[in-house]
Amino acid sequence: MDENMKETNRFITMLTNGWETDEHVQETTRDKIHKALHIIDPETFTMGDGTDLYALCREILQSKSFVLKHNYKCSQCDELIESEKQMYAWWYVNSNKRTQISRLLKNEWSNKVQNRMQCPSCHGQIIMTTQFNKKHPPLICISIGNENVQITASLSIKFFEASNSIKYRLCGIIYHGGFRFTARLIDKNTNTYYYDGMKTGPECILEGKFNTIENMYELDQRKASTLVIHYYNDSMTVGW
Repeated sequence: MDENMKETNRFITMLTNGWETDEHVQETTRDKIHKALHIIDPETFTMGDGTDLYALCREILQSKSFVLKHNYKCSQCDELIESEKQMYAWWYVNSNKRTQISRLLKNEWSNKVQNRMQCPSCHGQIIMTTQFNKKHPPLICISIGNENVQITASLSIKFFEASNSIKYRLCGIIYHGGFRFTARLIDKNTNTYYYDGMKTGPECILEGKFNTIENMYELDQRKASTLVIHYYNDSMTVGW
């Protein structure tokens, strides 16, 4: 596991340290994180009832600095009017037609004219631009709204100030239905594994290669809810 992963926040450090320990039991690390989250926000992260997955992703994927900034600049005098920081690597995407995730994110992050804003200095048009942290988030979670969001094993995302594309790969899909979550795990060779703690215990069951699975959007009558995506480059070894 690359060191940038561990530097994200203490929850990611707890997870990666747990996976790297031979005696690791997933439930032990889960319980430690659960208790820590409960101390931070006992109403959202209760000890008895369920937890909202979106709230969990946002908290677990908080960055120590920022993930991205939306900068509002004047197109004429280049004055910076306002900046909004996003501290977590989580996005919700939806589509009314079949579209790859990379296209949906590109649209989310592209420059946008702000028709209702004017520069206070020269009355010029305001443009919203997106600035990414130079330390690209090692993990991204994407919550998907419907089946039109196409699930693909790899992504090539263009960070606008970078000279080349930044690559991410799909490493997990979380499914929800009937008040339960199950998952698929995808390794760097696209081997895809089925996980359901109540059925498989600590084991993951190999289903086959990613591209041989007919319906990636459903699992045990549950719908895909959140994708977990990992940053990588060609020279690094990527675990789950």
